[in-house]
Amino acid sequence: PPPATPTRLSGRVVDPRGRPVAGATVELLGFRRGSRRRGEPPRERRQETDGLGGFSFVVEPGYYRVGATLPGFAPTRAQVVRLASGEDRDLGELALRASCSLRGRVLSADGLPLAGAEVVADGRAQEVRARTDAEGRFRLAGLGEGLFVVGASLRGWVSAVARDVPVTAGGGGEVELRLERAGSLGGTLRGPDGQPLSGGLVFAFAGERRLDMTRSDADGRYRLEDLPPGAVTLFARSEDYGLSARGDATVLAGSLAPLDLALDEGPRIEGVLRDRRGEPLAGLRVVARSRIGDAVRRSEPTGPDGRYRIERLYPGRYAVEVLRGRRRGPSAALARAEVEAPGGVALRDFVVPTPALLAGRLRDERGRPVVGVSVYAIAGQEVRGQARSDDRGRFRCEGLPAGAYSVFAREGEERVGKATVELREGERREDLEIVVRPPARLRGRVLLPDGAPAPGLTLRLRGGDAPVRRRARSDAEGRFELGPLYDGDYVFEADAGSLRLLARRAGLSGLTLPPSTVAVRAGRAPELELSLRASP
Repeated sequence: PPPATPTRLSGRVVDPRGRPVAGATVELLGFRRGSRRRGEPPRERRQETDGLGGFSFVVEPGYYRVGATLPGFAPTRAQVVRLASGEDRDLGELALRASCSLRGRVLSADGLPLAGAEVVADGRAQEVRARTDAEGRFRLAGLGEGLFVVGASLRGWVSAVARDVPVTAGGGGEVELRLERAGSLGGTLRGPDGQPLSGGLVFAFAGERRLDMTRSDADGRYRLEDLPPGAVTLFARSEDYGLSARGDATVLAGSLAPLDLALDEGPRIEGVLRDRRGEPLAGLRVVARSRIGDAVRRSEPTGPDGRYRIERLYPGRYAVEVLRGRRRGPSAALARAEVEAPGGVALRDFVVPTPALLAGRLRDERGRPVVGVSVYAIAGQEVRGQARSDDRGRFRCEGLPAGAYSVFAREGEERVGKATVELREGERREDLEIVVRPPARLRGRVLLPDGAPAPGLTLRLRGGDAPVRRRARSDAEGRFELGPLYDGDYVFEADAGSLRLLARRAGLSGLTLPPSTVAVRAGRAPELELSLRASP
């Protein structure tokens, strides 16, 4: 390919009143495709705006995140742009925001102030930190108006988090965080020979929530600090996954709970896959997911004898699923079971039902084939099959378990279609026809209790028969638009955090908008006018 031509990215930084700002720092972070997955650091460039608030970068093509800062203001909202080879892009105006502050206190569970706790407010690419004073008080300045996740941590105490804390330009924000005294777990890891195991990994879980992890030292010792009081499950393994162990303990506030773990060869799950006639099934794979412990292990595709084997497991209970062989896109489970694997070999054979085939044709309202459109076969809230229509409008979804399906077709924002079908085991249904037409869009207006527009409210739609999600923010006039939409029933609701922010901005104690059901039929949706209610 020819060498890439450098690109130019320019724009202007203005204050909240729209006036140009000189001396603002503009930061540009560049990412190559896949760089985050590979752990590569972003390419970073900085520049100060000129007397007219202008900036200009000459960079290589790629993805960039751009934002501006200036003391006394909250940062601009970060923008992500993709620059093509040789492109000259003008971003227009980047607006600094009015600086807001968040005040609060960090206390113990019984109400005593905690000094020296670190407090972090995190919201939409902005993170601000502070420490509490002798009275447990803190103040975080330079925040933009919005919702923040606020967390407090202090050695020897369990961290606390408050979500969707509203901060407004007029009233700032307030929050109180209470920490409970933490406990610790520690002990020694030993191998099958009874000798200490160095470099072993130890993971702590409370239910399905991962708390922390650590490694054992040269003497096999490990220690996990700042754990919440209560029941904890530990998983330990050697670095090569060959040895593993599981243990349970109770963490007590302010004390160390001892737990030594003896690691041995990890359990494995194996068996044979057969069809209903008893014939072995080749080319399928089996996946085991632990109920707790974050462990996901996969088998290789089964051979001619239908055998599978999953190794390197922790002791415990696993959800085991049989899937079609290696392929892209979603793959529905053809069979599933719960398997207990305490140690050694856990045997589990499967009789796999014959999957169904679903195929058909997409056409427009004039009967013409629709080419290159994505088709999804969905059962409940799970995507079980995916395809793309060919040059004749045909699509084909293989390997589907029996059941009731909603089949969705979508061509970007332009056209959508939907059909429902019931598939029997082993059925080959190849005559499904879906008409693809311009989609419905739900439009409306939302008002405050006094009849004034409600700007900046986040509204959501959830599909009742499929994992369809749409969201939008109301504009300065309170108007919104949600789409594209398929025919069907949707649950319409307002985001709770967004309601809190709007209430604080309006000087109200709270606002509510009860969820409602919206029906879309024949590509048409109703026009809505909604009034928020003040809550006590």
